[in-house]
Amino acid sequence: MAIEGNDERYGMFRITKYKGPHTCVNPCINQDHSQLDSSFVSKYIETLVKAEMTITVAAIQAVVAEQFGYQISYQKAMKAKRKAMTRLFGDWYKSYAELPRFFLALEQSNPGCIMYSKMVPGNNPNEEIFQRVFWAFAPSIKGFAHCRPVLSIDGTHLYGKYKGTLLIAMGCDGNNQLFPLAFAITEGENTDSWSWFLACIRVGVTQRKGLCLISDRHPGIIVAVNETYSGWTQPDACHRFCMRHLASNFNTKFKDKTLKDLMCRAAMESKVKKFISHMDTIGRINAEAKNWLEQIPLENGHSHMMVGGNMGL
Repeated sequence: MAIEGNDERYGMFRITKYKGPHTCVNPCINQDHSQLDSSFVSKYIETLVKAEMTITVAAIQAVVAEQFGYQISYQKAMKAKRKAMTRLFGDWYKSYAELPRFFLALEQSNPGCIMYSKMVPGNNPNEEIFQRVFWAFAPSIKGFAHCRPVLSIDGTHLYGKYKGTLLIAMGCDGNNQLFPLAFAITEGENTDSWSWFLACIRVGVTQRKGLCLISDRHPGIIVAVNETYSGWTQPDACHRFCMRHLASNFNTKFKDKTLKDLMCRAAMESKVKKFISHMDTIGRINAEAKNWLEQIPLENGHSHMMVGGNMGL
């Protein structure tokens, strides 16, 4: 350490140089490295992303820190993963542009495959933007004729740049196993998409009468099913709510395992007297819980009393 003489202006000494170990560390010092850019990191993690596409950004940061001794930023790790995904699986925009060719190839390589797609006008002349696609394979369509007259529908969100929702319809075979029947990728889960999906099933997959349609209580499904000439109202079909979804919603609201078990017993009961007994027990424990269940139309919620005897479930 070199100390300059007395500064007459301020009446004190002034330190100009320090030679020795630094014992203090600035927490704001950047631990990143300029040469560890997203392109370099993406090439290093490519095999990891290929083996596990769901690898988290935090995990990528940890891998880089362990290998190179530098802590890269969250944004850089996320950008590196995006670049690795693009090299492995292609660009999002270009992939969507290939959809028409993919649809055609799918139909040509699967004789009897039913496929409907819907495009919307783009911003430029003669430009179309993908909105929805529906498909069902011939073996599934033929096999459903030998399944129980039950069809379950549900949707799950897709994760990626353009999001969307995967809709699926499943049958139930004679061995009580799931029977995948029809699929669709839509812009989201809403009344219009569900109405379109159910119409595609009726037009291209099955016109079978007396089907029991099982779903959760999504408002879009309820409206779509009850539309005039939808083909999913009586006498063509009946609509029932999935007991599993009901139990989950019920438990989320009341957080009582005893009440949940009683609700499931009531839903599975085949005798009216015992069903009423279970409902009365629920009411004695929690009147609000019983009132919540009574808001559900009996023919929709009481699945086994209305479905089990007719459908063989």
